[in-house]
Amino acid sequence: MKISLDGNTIRISFSYNAALVAAVKELPSRRFDGATKSWSVPFSSAAALKTMLSRLDCAVEYINGAQHALDNAVAARSEAVAASRAQDWQGCIPVPAGLAYLPFQKAGIAYAMGHTNTLIGDAPGLGKTIQAIGVWNADPTATSCLVVCPASLKINWLREFQKWGLRAPSIAIANGSFPTAAVVIVNYEQLKKHRAALRARTWSLLIADESHYAKNPKAA
Repeated sequence: MKISLDGNTIRISFSYNAALVAAVKELPSRRFDGATKSWSVPFSSAAALKTMLSRLDCAVEYINGAQHALDNAVAARSEAVAASRAQDWQGCIPVPAGLAYLPFQKAGIAYAMGHTNTLIGDAPGLGKTIQAIGVWNADPTATSCLVVCPASLKINWLREFQKWGLRAPSIAIANGSFPTAAVVIVNYEQLKKHRAALRARTWSLLIADESHYAKNPKAA
């Protein structure tokens, strides 16, 4: 088996072996390339790949620094997981006068600020909305924010942004027409209707509330 790097993916090549094929198919986000007869996985699957390799009874050849890259990806993943479980953060995050983030909310905001994409998966009632707005508050370069949520939650998002948001000169809900506000709140069912207006703007921040709605193309 050969492990090599291919852009942002890790490539896995080997002569056909049913047991190896079955093992690779267990890797998250694995893809088969029919042209090269090889498999690839993203670096986010590095830990699973390393575990698989440790269990296989076959020789493994690492090409062009693949082993070093794999080890670094696993270490980075472990650090990210540990950071995502932090219960507090000692830095300063802007917040409206008279309000304060809970310690774990500060940790969540700080984690999100260090990543391009973040899933805030706290239990209901722990203030995921406040953490998302906190990311907006913490980024001085953000000039526009799109909030996509179920229709029943649009008013709640408006109120929470008015209460917790900073640097938001205008906040509006998209109904019949699409507003030009800095913060726009729209429900999933209206995304197709406002497709042109959405694509006409560059959004600094996207917040997808109840994001499991996005897995169903009928929701938009």
